[in-house]
Amino acid sequence: MAEDAEAVAVYVTFYSCPPYCGDPSGPLPLGSGQAACDPAYMGRRFILNGQEWICNDTGGLVYGAHVDLFFWLESDGWAYLAAHGTEGALTWLE
Repeated sequence: MAEDAEAVAVYVTFYSCPPYCGDPSGPLPLGSGQAACDPAYMGRRFILNGQEWICNDTGGLVYGAHVDLFFWLESDGWAYLAAHGTEGALTWLE
């Protein structure tokens, strides 16, 4: 990660399997560490709250400064939001 990288304020939500167990929009199979992002960011990696994610999906309501993180278990998604909230600052990785 570049030392001069700037953090970008984002709105954070999550989705889980079930009910969203289909193939994502990107080339990778559905898996941990993935996020739905604005289509312009497909394939980009970022750090959010110390964890690396990759934009491998899109969503009908995911545009601009919004990331929708994927969790296998819904309870893990709720736990993440309880710990970090729905506002965050991500750093794009080169």
